Amino acid sequence: RTNDYLQVATGSWTATYNPLNFWNTGYGSLLYLNLFLANSEKVHWANDPEVARLFNMRLRGEAFGLRALYLYYLVRNHAGIASNGELLGVPLITEYQTANSEFNLPRASFKDCIQQILTDLDSAEYYLPMEYNDVSNESQIPEKFRSVTTNVGTYSRVMGTHSRQLFNALIAKSMRARTTLLAASPAFQHTSNNYSWENAANAAAEIINYKGGANALPANGHTFYNNQG
Repeated sequence: RTNDYLQVATGSWTATYNPLNFWNTGYGSLLYLNLFLANSEKVHWANDPEVARLFNMRLRGEAFGLRALYLYYLVRNHAGIASNGELLGVPLITEYQTANSEFNLPRASFKDCIQQILTDLDSAEYYLPMEYNDVSNESQIPEKFRSVTTNVGTYSRVMGTHSRQLFNALIAKSMRARTTLLAASPAFQHTSNNYSWENAANAAAEIINYKGGANALPANGHTFYNNQG
């Protein structure tokens, strides 16, 4: 009875009560993410310089990933075709806003919003490991981090199993699949939008291939809500 969407469906959706509105939440989150990205290089993350550099990389990667995530939800909830027939997204804000910033910003195009999401996901993948795992020897450290450290303890401290469930490169790939699926959906079909089902399928295939191919997926994976054991 108190479920937001039930109340919308039963007539309680008003100008002052709109659970579908993500505008304030989304832009409030982007404000702090942009603040972090503008200042992370100035933070003293650790006394050990290798640990400090890895922490900065991981946290910047998470921030880029979360910025993509929040922009995705803003686009999903608030993008659409304007009265003049143009397919619009939402205002793009990629820098920290102060009291002196220009707040009267127009909506960007839908295509530019999708591209910004994908660009931020690229950055997240650049900074983050595919998954967070402890390592026991130097060869297990992903190559892109070996220029920072070859110490297994240092790597595991920052990128090890205790960081699981934080944003990682695999989640970035998953968000890429979800974003391209949204862009290809009938809700956003327009002559200015060239994203297709093929784009979405290719993005999803990267994840499926990483997990071992279609045959490696659980046969009952599509019934996750009712799986036993």
